[in-house]
This record gives sequence, C-alpha cells and structure tokens, in this order.
Amino acid sequence: VRVCSNGYLTFGTGRTRWDNTPIPDSSDPNNLVAMFWDDLNPGASGSVYYYYDETGNQFIVEYEDVPRWGETGTFTFQVILKPNGTILYQYLSMAGSVTSATVGIENDTGTDGLQVVYNAPYIEDGLALAFAPVGKILT
Repeated sequence: VRVCSNGYLTFGTGRTRWDNTPIPDSSDPNNLVAMFWDDLNPGASGSVYYYYDETGNQFIVEYEDVPRWGETGTFTFQVILKPNGTILYQYLSMAGSVTSATVGIENDTGTDGLQVVYNAPYIEDGLALAFAPVGKILT
C-alpha cells in the first residue's frame, strides 16, 4: 500500500500526482483508493498516520487536521481496508473547501472505477462511505 499525501492510496509503483482527475482515468495514479484526492499539504500542519489492527484484521490510514495547499481550513478523515475487500471512508471534520476533490475507487489500468464525486460539494462532517465486493450470483 502506498499512502499519498494528497488523500489517496495506491497499490503498485505508478507515479503520484497532486492534481485530481475524474474516475476512471487511464493516466497515473491507478489501482486507486481516493478518499479525498486533492492538493493537500500535510507538511504545513496536521499528520498522516497508518496502522494495522491485528485484532480487527484491518488496515487504517488517517489524515488528521491536514489543510489543502495554500488554505487554512483542515480535514480529518480515514480509510479502513478490510480483508474481505470492503473499503470504508469516514469523514470526521471537513473544515476546508470540499469542492475540488475526487472520491472513489479505480482498477489497476484506470479503465474501470466508481466515482462518488469529482470537483463538487458532497463530502461533509460525519459522512461515511462503504464499498463492498458483490457476492456471487447463484445460477
């Protein structure tokens, strides 16, 4: 898992970028888990943490009080990856501008994905989003 400072995770070695794109998009980054892909700046303030919870068997990445580049409002959100393929996004406090981010998931070639929002207001305090694999269809 590659944790990017700009609010997303990737799986693999593709290049990262600060400018978000719609999903799907074949340009890097691909194999993407975009919780709040925007031009974030954890170097200015805030922190990014990751943790593997052995008891709950889940991987957690949290962005805490991270601002957007050149702005003062901060964001606190996390992603939880579960072994059954479920991905959970949780947004605690989104005090900065939420109108320029990409939220969704994308496959390894950038040819398929699920876009929740792109450059529009949608994310808000207390929101949670879950992506779960579809069960097998009986025939």
